[in-house]
Amino acid sequence: MKLVEANLPPSDSSKLGLCEQTFEEKIRIWKLNGKSWSGRLSVEEYLGREEHLGNQDLTRDGSITYWLLTDLSKNPNERPILSSCESLKKRVLVKQHDQGVEEVVSFGIMSVFCDPALRGRGYAARMMKELGEKLDYRGQKHERKTQFTILYSDIGKTFYAKNGWEPYVSSHVSLPPVKQPNGMKPLHCRPLYASDLAALCGKDESMLKRSMHHARPPTGVAQVAIIPDKATMSWHHAREDYVAQRVLGRTPKVRGALVRCLDGSRVWCFWSRFFGNESTEGNILNILRLVIEAEATEQSLPSAQAVGSTSPSVNNQEHVEAMQAILQAAQLEAAQWNMGAVRMWNPSPLILQAAKKLDSSSQLTHRQEDSIASLRWHDDTTHPTDWIEWMANEKYAWC
Repeated sequence: MKLVEANLPPSDSSKLGLCEQTFEEKIRIWKLNGKSWSGRLSVEEYLGREEHLGNQDLTRDGSITYWLLTDLSKNPNERPILSSCESLKKRVLVKQHDQGVEEVVSFGIMSVFCDPALRGRGYAARMMKELGEKLDYRGQKHERKTQFTILYSDIGKTFYAKNGWEPYVSSHVSLPPVKQPNGMKPLHCRPLYASDLAALCGKDESMLKRSMHHARPPTGVAQVAIIPDKATMSWHHAREDYVAQRVLGRTPKVRGALVRCLDGSRVWCFWSRFFGNESTEGNILNILRLVIEAEATEQSLPSAQAVGSTSPSVNNQEHVEAMQAILQAAQLEAAQWNMGAVRMWNPSPLILQAAKKLDSSSQLTHRQEDSIASLRWHDDTTHPTDWIEWMANEKYAWC
């Protein structure tokens, strides 16, 4: 019997509740959502990818939880799959008003799915309501409340906002792949590999903490950031490698690029490749994280807003040239992997300037439907976009 023909409880039924999936239910759910999300992978390959991603440094030891909205009066493995999602533990930084920078536990919500046959019945909204309550105190010490959680909406800005996750600015700039440099005299740009992740991510994390510590946001404004650590970057690369091996028979080695400026500071980025459907246009080389180091002050410029700021110790023009060299390295890499574009999320004015030097037609695109960065502040019901600045809101934080 089809689910729509079954005698399912309404979304406001007291029989319904959110629980963790059994292994068998997890496989059933992957087979369901794989019809929409497997891309170029077979069903079995897609199941293997999800299992693989659940066994990374970022996701091991209970860091990822698989949730199910169901009829709790039914037995496990026999109960209906009404809606499902996952929550992923994340290390984050929070600075509230005049307080110091604090590292706490947060969660990213991902893989929100409802069988197309059951959509429009309120099950997903019920699940999100209960999930918010489940995450209020999950993983916290001393009975403290979770401060915020995030998700990335692929269904526009309205549904999740109604359920407590407010949309933030979600923009990007795209560049075409190129097979040859554009004739400029670039700064020396060296490739980055997996072996570079630990040192550079560690440096990035310490600079981000220091930058937030020294920041003086307006009165009443708080700052938050997802920590761009090695485990997070490696999770993206594990996803990339798994798909590349199965659709192309090879895996990437180059993970980014780095330029050392004349003032001794470094500019670097890490990237990952997304393999869409068969068309080249669906393949994207995403800049996960772009960092400008200012060694004289031991501060980085960690977000779209901050990178665009000026500082006596920062030579903006040289940093534009460095970013130009890095973006061109990404374009060259994209061409080698048959990518349709290079994409950078929430670029700063300096990054846009560098992009336009490479392609005068490049412009900022504001997404309205897909990958909408959204945040819920669990300590307050007011709109977080009014008073919380999301620092370093770049692709690496996506889940």
